[in-house]
Amino acid sequence: MHLIKKITKCFLIIILSGLTLFNHTFALSVEYEKTYRIEEGHVRFENYTLEFFTFDDKKIKCFNALDGNLIVYQFCDDIMAGKRELRENMGKVYRLNDSLAFKIIRYSSEFAEVKILSAQKIKPEVVSSKWFSAYLELTSSSPSSKVVAYPGDVIQASVNLKNNAPEEERYRKTYRLYVVHPPGWDASLKAGGNRVGSVALAPGEEVTINAEITVPEDFSGDYVISIVAEGGYRGAVEKVRYDIPVVRGQSTLSSKLHSSIPEIFAHAGEKVELNLELENADYADRYFNLTALAPRNWNVSFYYSGLKANLIQVAGKSRASLKAEVEIPDEASPGKYSITFRALNEKSVAEHEITLVVEPLPVTSKLRTSTPEIIVKPGDEVRLSLELENSGNSEDYYLLSAVAPPEWEVAFYHKNFKVPSVKLAKESSVSLEAAVKIPKETALGDYRLSFIAKGDNSQAISNVTVHVEGSYALAVELSKLYTRMTAGEAEKIIARVANTGKNTLTGIALSLEIPEGWSYEIVPESVTKLQRGKAVDFSITILPPADAGVGDYFLKLKAEAEQTKAEDVSLRITVQQKSSYGYAGIAVAILSVAMLLAIYRKFGRR
Repeated sequence: MHLIKKITKCFLIIILSGLTLFNHTFALSVEYEKTYRIEEGHVRFENYTLEFFTFDDKKIKCFNALDGNLIVYQFCDDIMAGKRELRENMGKVYRLNDSLAFKIIRYSSEFAEVKILSAQKIKPEVVSSKWFSAYLELTSSSPSSKVVAYPGDVIQASVNLKNNAPEEERYRKTYRLYVVHPPGWDASLKAGGNRVGSVALAPGEEVTINAEITVPEDFSGDYVISIVAEGGYRGAVEKVRYDIPVVRGQSTLSSKLHSSIPEIFAHAGEKVELNLELENADYADRYFNLTALAPRNWNVSFYYSGLKANLIQVAGKSRASLKAEVEIPDEASPGKYSITFRALNEKSVAEHEITLVVEPLPVTSKLRTSTPEIIVKPGDEVRLSLELENSGNSEDYYLLSAVAPPEWEVAFYHKNFKVPSVKLAKESSVSLEAAVKIPKETALGDYRLSFIAKGDNSQAISNVTVHVEGSYALAVELSKLYTRMTAGEAEKIIARVANTGKNTLTGIALSLEIPEGWSYEIVPESVTKLQRGKAVDFSITILPPADAGVGDYFLKLKAEAEQTKAEDVSLRITVQQKSSYGYAGIAVAILSVAMLLAIYRKFGRR
């Protein structure tokens, strides 16, 4: 019997070896298992992303597992929600799908270690540090940062907080909110009527934050408070600062500030002067701070004895003559505006309010362009044709200027000569060119460009919309350009498609030109969006018919997006018929079994 077992084992090895050698469809599935350390970044594979981020002060940290846009698992230490214990999660396997899973090996305030488990070989993409961006914008809704308060007052202030990330940034951002104020003061922040310490905003979403700051009864002097929004990753911080002079009580001998003109009429771009008189009703000499509440981007200056001044001394029971100069921006719209002039000291506050009416300029000039919209790329230099017309009844002298995004360069030319201004006779016109240079670092998007011709008697404006776009480019690469296939048997090839342009591509899909009778399948069928610098893999399964003739075949792969297409890639396939060795292997196996039965009968009788 021992001999029979040896012979049986030997023949089984021969049979398995024969089947292994001659069967081309034999495959072995091996599990992929690897540990990754993530520091302020992510590991991406297939449609899944494992990400880790932390605020700079190490008080908030978070680990997410995402399926596309959907957060499947989330583990956080959040100071607002309370610390969440993670001990029970250590070493636990979290399944993403039937063939993919992960487990958290280690989790600290500075990094996370995770192990990826897969039933197939994968190629994760690892990015660490500076993957996220804050995209934080915090602006004050108040026209001035100067606030006057008295002991015990409650100061009301508000700011707008916006997540101005582009649409392709799909993640919501969480921003911490707090007020920096002197010790002993009380402050609270509210959004939508509820007290808040943080907010989470989606790309493009904004919220108004209202602050209430209480001044203690025993405080006086000049103080500074700041409303702070801290967000993004790596501690991006935005602040809105308020300078708050706090005066102790108001004197019964109040100072006065007044003028004989309650209303002024002017045009956009003009400077208006106003005479003021400041009266110190106190018996002691007093220093007065001069300030003004004016619309945003309006400039107000004070002059005393012919010199520009923000602080002046007025003798007791006397008056001082001042001059206020208000500079109206060129882009100010017609309408009524309120300006409040203030003179304050530790005893009192004197205020005087006027109404400034911005009147529309007479339409005696026109500035026209034949290209109200242009499409450019970062770094481009373009020239736009302009025509300036003086339809008035007198000669006019025009200063040429432009309102453009920061760092953009704009110059005006007439007959190839650079000109800062032009003189036009009545009822005449002139052709100009505006040379615009767009910086290379300009972000993609839409911008407004305004050309202004400001004359002594009128003003003309021409607006142009500038679309800054990147280039579209798509590239495709096959895992192999040549392969051998057996008629009637399928084979899988990987095609990597990369966005090599400067804009996001949408609607990416592949197609294959194949011989008649052949078939193929591409997974996925299409990709909705592919950001610049990113790549995606497509799996292509090709099946030649069982009666395909022996020889070389050339297949052509095409990759197209909604915006552009890649150069075609050729794949050479050599088709061979099924080998007869497979049948020979089966025959050997049958013969081996027959011999085994014969030996068993012979020795079994003994």
